[in-house]
Order: sequence, then C-alpha cells, then structure tokens
Amino acid sequence: MEPTSQLSSPASGERASFRAALKIALRFLTRIPVRVSAEEDTFANRRLSTVLYPLAGGIIGVLLILTRLFFSETVQYDNNGVFELIVWVALTGALHLDGLMDVFDGFFYAGTAERRLEIMKDVHHGTYALAGTILFFLMKAQLIPIFFTPVLFFAPVYARWAALKIVRDEPVVNPNGMAAQLKKELHPKAVAYGAILPLLTLAGVAVLSLRYNSIIMYRGFNFHQKRSSLIGLLEIILMIFRLFVLWKLPGWLGKIARKTIGGINGDVLGAAIEISELIVLFLFTLHPPVFLMTDSFSFIYHL
Repeated sequence: MEPTSQLSSPASGERASFRAALKIALRFLTRIPVRVSAEEDTFANRRLSTVLYPLAGGIIGVLLILTRLFFSETVQYDNNGVFELIVWVALTGALHLDGLMDVFDGFFYAGTAERRLEIMKDVHHGTYALAGTILFFLMKAQLIPIFFTPVLFFAPVYARWAALKIVRDEPVVNPNGMAAQLKKELHPKAVAYGAILPLLTLAGVAVLSLRYNSIIMYRGFNFHQKRSSLIGLLEIILMIFRLFVLWKLPGWLGKIARKTIGGINGDVLGAAIEISELIVLFLFTLHPPVFLMTDSFSFIYHL
C-alpha cells in the first residue's frame, strides 16, 4: 500500500502521498523523468513536496557520486570535474542556471528595481549574464575535483533547503509569479522538517572532513606533536566557520534580493540554489595554511 502522510490541505482535507509528493518535487527541481498523474497533482501533495526538496537534492547527489565513481575509472582525474559538471547541469536541465543568468543581468544593472525586474524578464541575455555564467562554470568545474566525494551529496541537499528558507522568510515581488505560488504551497514546517537531511548529512561530512583532511591533505608530513594539535584546532575552527556561513547564507541571499529588487521571484530562487551549491563546494576546499606544515615554520612549535 502506498505510504501516506498525516499532513493535509486545510481547504480540501485531502491526504498527501509521500510517493506522489516526491515525484512532484523531482518534476519541479530536476529533469529526472517522472510521471505525475492528475490525481496525484493535488494541493496536499504539492505542499508535502516542499518538505521533500532536500531529498530531491539528495537524489541528485547520489547520481553525482555514481558519476564520479564511473569517470574516476575511465577518465583522467583532471577532467573529472568537467564531466561531473555536465551531468550536474543535465540533471537539473539548466533550470536554475536560467535564473542565475537573469539575476546576473538584472542585479548588476545600475538602475531602479522596476527596471531590473524588466531586464530579468527579458528572454535575451546580456553581457553580465554571459560573463557571470562563464566565470561560474569555471569556478564550479575547478572546485568539483578538489573536495572529497560526500560533499557531492551535501551540496544539492543544502541548496534546496536554503531555497525553502528564502521562500519562507522573504517577500515576493510578483504576487502571480512562481515564487508566490511556491510560498502559498510551502508547508508550514517545510524548513524545519526539510532541515533533517541536511543536518544529518552535514554531521557526517563534518566528521569525515576532519578525519580525512588530516590523512589526505597532510599525508607525507612528519608532524611535531604541537604542530598536529595546532592543525587539528584550526580544522575545528574552520568547520565552525563553515557552519556559520551555511546557516547565514540564505538570509544573506534573501537580503541582497530584497534590497535590489524588493523581494524574491523564481529567478532569485534558481540563482540561490546555484550560488549555494558553489559556496558549499568552496567552503569544503578550504584547509589550514600549508605553511604550517613546512619545516621552515617549525620554530613556533618550540616556543
């Protein structure tokens, strides 16, 4: 029997189906082929689907990890990032990239909020969109091969949760737009329930990062005991910094949108997902300064 949720639409009293809600989330956030029937496409299921956005991101993450495992055996390591990025874009159908390009065009225009919104609605992309997207791809392709594999799962999970938090906390600029519809359908507990998977994943990534950075990043160095302790302390401080940025990032992105165009729309949410993923990749490539591992710096450990 198909699992159902106790959550229901206050208007219709319909019961929501977990399976149907997940299919709706995948249809909305990805290009993974799923069929949603008219009977499944109800308000109750759409509302429950918002809770499952991070899970949809997790499915993207699993497919990215499988991609990495495949190409690690068949392609030269330096090229892995390009192929993983191609699969990443294909899985989402460039849905969020279109929003990112519109945001580049609109937000970098030195004019009124109304004019910026007009630019974002234009189907033609300008210089800011092209330059920004090229730089974005270069950064993402460069970062992908550097970090360790579990981050491939965490990045899309976190980014979808961040989008939920932005939808909940920020006003919409168009009452008839996609963001307004999503805000209407957003489950009251979507941000809280949706945070479960990102938090569990982050806990695992944090432990593995602290463990494997000490093994992989610093392999080959004959550490003085004090040097090992200092690097371990810096790793912990760095992890706290990552947690702080990840917690604050949705609010920062929402505030920028509010100040620039007066709120959020579908383009802003797409851009927020892409930017959040990139920030995650960047944060988990950071490590304590390399000079701490060199013998030329060893005098400090004898102070």
